[in-house]
Amino acid sequence: SNWSLSRISSSPGIIGISAFSFGDVGMTFVPFEQFDSNAKQTRDGVADLYEVVFTAAYSNGSHSYIPSAYAAPHGGYEVYSSRYVDSTGDDIAFALRDALRAMKNN
Repeated sequence: SNWSLSRISSSPGIIGISAFSFGDVGMTFVPFEQFDSNAKQTRDGVADLYEVVFTAAYSNGSHSYIPSAYAAPHGGYEVYSSRYVDSTGDDIAFALRDALRAMKNN
């Protein structure tokens, strides 16, 4: 699936993300380095449905770092070098969570 995002430059951007499940295992694919707080948001959001959730970063290209709202106030290279707004990582984490939940509910 595709998730439409806004860039800091106000130009729209599209980041392709995907997820699949096999029994009690969920797998997500993101084309960037995911902050651990965002990976945890996805895992915690489906902990009642999956025994384990793996994330494959840098799949389908690379968008470098995408910040989480948690990391943004702390700054650092990863936050300052990102082209995306501070909540982008959280938006993606929730979209992946929703995709994994939908697979279990079908």
